[in-house]
Amino acid sequence: MSSDKNNTTSSTTTTPERKYKNLKDFETYEEFDMRLIEQIRGETPADINDKCLQLCKDYLAGDWLNQTLDTIEVTRISGGFSNQLYRCAISNPINLDKPHEVAVRLYQSKWFNTENSGGFERLNDIVVEILISQHKLGPKVLGLFDGGEIQLFYKHKLLHIEEQSNPQYSEQLFRAIARVHALDAPLKKQHWIHNELSNVWEQAKQQFPSDQLLDECDCQTLKTHDLGQEVHWLNKTIEELNCPMVFSHNDFVHSNIMILDTPDDSGNRIMLCDYEYASYGYRGQDLGTIICEWGHPWNDMKSFHNFIDDSLIEQFLRHYIDENVSIFGDKYLENENNSLNQLMKESKLFALVFKMTLILWSVKGGDETDGFSLDNKIAVKLFNKYQI
Repeated sequence: MSSDKNNTTSSTTTTPERKYKNLKDFETYEEFDMRLIEQIRGETPADINDKCLQLCKDYLAGDWLNQTLDTIEVTRISGGFSNQLYRCAISNPINLDKPHEVAVRLYQSKWFNTENSGGFERLNDIVVEILISQHKLGPKVLGLFDGGEIQLFYKHKLLHIEEQSNPQYSEQLFRAIARVHALDAPLKKQHWIHNELSNVWEQAKQQFPSDQLLDECDCQTLKTHDLGQEVHWLNKTIEELNCPMVFSHNDFVHSNIMILDTPDDSGNRIMLCDYEYASYGYRGQDLGTIICEWGHPWNDMKSFHNFIDDSLIEQFLRHYIDENVSIFGDKYLENENNSLNQLMKESKLFALVFKMTLILWSVKGGDETDGFSLDNKIAVKLFNKYQI
């Protein structure tokens, strides 16, 4: 349920006024700026206020039964490409002990990791949301309905680069992901990343820019590196690394990490959200993804990306190890596969996997309606700097 528009603390960064609905609206490399994208999926239904009110009456009852369209507030929340999200609140709540401010999520089709869904890609979501809610590892689920869910609304800000220097946040974050990885979920125990990389590469090949365009954009990295061979090397190295299979978030980026205005019952302010792509997978996927993002402004896609220092990665991974020891006991350390050295290898490898995924998705693009279609010239200029 995260969104920059949920932030209760304003950013010091000046955001240009003009807004773009999605990636395909950018026409030149010079105007490309991720801060300008509204990040919404699809059009807002004309009857959304009625729909939200009726859902809250059906699933929350209590004070909601006495509400009308005139006594509630419904606001669309931006910040994601996968679903539609709306904040729904009672304007003047009477009983503050009951949920009076919630997030209503309307499912849209997913972008990746759908092959283990058995034809119903949201079945896993239902299982995962209940599991996460019960273990207090994410937003509290208040209702599940055909086509979406209702969650408790949390006032928060996102884990942007300005907050990453806070050692309490980083410790809470890596301890939280350790608790997620320790869950036993009733889902298929199958890896999906190999097929995902290979399939997206096959699609990207069909859209790969010509040598003429690469020369025009001075993209020597993309011209001199065979992405197909890079994908093959990544898949081969993943298998050789002997990375354990765990329950994974699979979209462990800053926009899915909330810093709560009010600490939870355990005194933590970090809460993970948006588990819609969660499944079993390699342990390093979540670790590599967040480490890849760490220390680099989320909206800066034009400057060369330098990864953070090993000493900082080690610090984070020690928090991860410590939390696993508190869950599984000292036997966790007896397994050499849980050593700091092994976790470092996994984190670094999957940081490259995350980068490669970005490159392939950008070259692949999307169709004219999904919002992921980015002009080829802009894409190759952006990701020419992302050397694998």
